[in-house]
Amino acid sequence: VRFFLRLGADANLRDCQRKNPLDIAKNKYVRQALTNLNDEASKGNDKNITRLCEEGDNINERNDILGEAPIHRAVLSKLKSKVSALRTILDQDANVDLVDNNGWTALHHAAYNGEYESAVELILNGANVNC
Repeated sequence: VRFFLRLGADANLRDCQRKNPLDIAKNKYVRQALTNLNDEASKGNDKNITRLCEEGDNINERNDILGEAPIHRAVLSKLKSKVSALRTILDQDANVDLVDNNGWTALHHAAYNGEYESAVELILNGANVNC
């Protein structure tokens, strides 16, 4: 919405259902399409992860082509804030042993990529080390 407003769009225009752009932007499904938990996990954005969960998003939803959930994306993130994001995801009752389409858990990804801190966090939160 901000992008279009900067270009001079009229925020008061309404569609055939009498909704203006702000009404549409508030829609849960539009918001999910633009900002989802996997993206926020990749960005290490704790506040948005918490906000999206509070608004009803499923922390265990595997919603991309690889079947990765936020717990996988946090571990795979290249950002320094990944462990903080991982803790936030685990605090939201994420399934620590959730597998992606390749059968890998977040712990598999952490071990494969040498992500020691992430691996420790996952193990401390009950990740299965015998899989």
